[in-house]
Amino acid sequence: GALSVPARSQCVLQTGLSGVDQSVLRACCILHPESGLVCLGGTGGGAAAGAAPHVHVRAPDVRAAAHRPNAYQTMLAIARTEGIPALWRGTGSNVVTSIPSVGIYLTIYEQLKVGMVQSGLSPHITPLFAGALARGVSVIGTGPLELMRTRVMAQTGTSNQLGGAGVLMRAVTQHGWRSLWRGTAPTLYRDVPFSALYWMVAEEVRGRLASRWGAPRDALSINLSAGFIAGASAAVITHPFDIIKTRAQVQEAPVSVIKGQRSESTLAALRSLVAREGFAGLYDGIGPRVLKIGPSCA
Repeated sequence: GALSVPARSQCVLQTGLSGVDQSVLRACCILHPESGLVCLGGTGGGAAAGAAPHVHVRAPDVRAAAHRPNAYQTMLAIARTEGIPALWRGTGSNVVTSIPSVGIYLTIYEQLKVGMVQSGLSPHITPLFAGALARGVSVIGTGPLELMRTRVMAQTGTSNQLGGAGVLMRAVTQHGWRSLWRGTAPTLYRDVPFSALYWMVAEEVRGRLASRWGAPRDALSINLSAGFIAGASAAVITHPFDIIKTRAQVQEAPVSVIKGQRSESTLAALRSLVAREGFAGLYDGIGPRVLKIGPSCA
């Protein structure tokens, strides 16, 4: 899996070690504590500036997982070590990714929904199939942009940071064109069920609220409420795959940091996560994701 380290082991990764990108380790320690890597020293802006010669990383056992920083503590750590603007890192890449992704997704969804209804499929089931198919096409079509967005956001420090184009060119130079779709499998595991559940729940809740409140289905209050409920529900169900997807895309090397250990499949990565951190590890960071997804889907 991404940046996996055997349980109860500890390694010191020297800066410049072949095949290991130190910025990735700092990103997992500071920006992604849910990755299971605990930083023992040499992270943050100081490490990026060259103040620390190496980064100590270890993988905690299940008991240590309870002591990892929560979302609020992580946000404070980023602000203190890299400044408040770092909290908005990757906003430009996020916009560049969202425009084609949403455009492809919604266009295909509406076309499929109309076609399925006209073919006689139940309007209660149509959103599920149309949403799943539309999201699958969108994920595959915008895979490189999603990789770019994730890696730009995972960069730490204030110097030597790559822009979106630089991130993509480095990936191609180091690992070939196929590496631009790294993390696509767990993204499909996350986004296809998310979209299927979202549209099915949203359409159903929209109809029920309209009947109960005596308001039209397209009323603002109806759409906001139905979108929030559907988005939050789908985010909770698919969150474990979001963790695996983020780790896979943050990782620079095609294999794990332990020499000779191959990258895991999505389901194997989930099993390893449960073995290391327990079932609670599947929902690390669920609060911030629900707070982000719920309003954005409303």
